Amino acid sequence: MKKSRPRHVAYDPEIATSILARIAAGEALTRICKSPGMPPVVAVYEWARDNPEFASAYARARDDRADTLADQITDIADDESIPPDSRRVRVDARKWVAAKLLPKRYGDKVTQEHTGADGGPMQFAEVRRTLVDPKPEG
Repeated sequence: MKKSRPRHVAYDPEIATSILARIAAGEALTRICKSPGMPPVVAVYEWARDNPEFASAYARARDDRADTLADQITDIADDESIPPDSRRVRVDARKWVAAKLLPKRYGDKVTQEHTGADGGPMQFAEVRRTLVDPKPEG
């Protein structure tokens, strides 16, 4: 029978530093927390809620994780020892996670532009303004 770990674990600066380093190196929190001696995921979330300094460091580590995953993409894509389909899946997974962690840096840029005929400026023949009385008659 599997032993259950306590949900509440007192904040430990050494363990927290180790967790943050592993996140920044690209490892997922859920995998880290399955390692021996690590707290459960909910405890880490509790630490982030209760400790602003840890919360800030945790956010920076997640940003670093996105950068690490993005850096790994080229290495994986160029590694001919990995079968092509496997490379594609691994690259796509890292692209997706990086885009979710840092959408402004790694997400797809979506812009909308309104243009007129032949890509020129929009032409307006008439501009109307209608005033509406907010108090209905009655």
